[in-house]
Amino acid sequence: MFTANGLNAQPTRLDINTASQAELEMLKGVGPQLSEAILAARRERPFRDWADLMARLRGIGPVRAGKLSAAGLTVGEQAWAPAGAASAASALRP
Repeated sequence: MFTANGLNAQPTRLDINTASQAELEMLKGVGPQLSEAILAARRERPFRDWADLMARLRGIGPVRAGKLSAAGLTVGEQAWAPAGAASAASALRP
């Protein structure tokens, strides 16, 4: 999504549990095959979190999850946060 001045491009946030196939395919890195796999897995049950998403969808690992999140994809309104990122950040605090 572009700001009013058009200079800052910010990705539109899109939750994987509510997005349509067309919305998913608008994200960089999501084509028809992946969007169909997402929808099929989601019909079984919604994704709980990024770990659940990676466990249930073949070909989605930490690197791809990070790229999809950077493109605007969320799981339960949460952006991708690599495991250990929070603990590493808290270790830096005094």
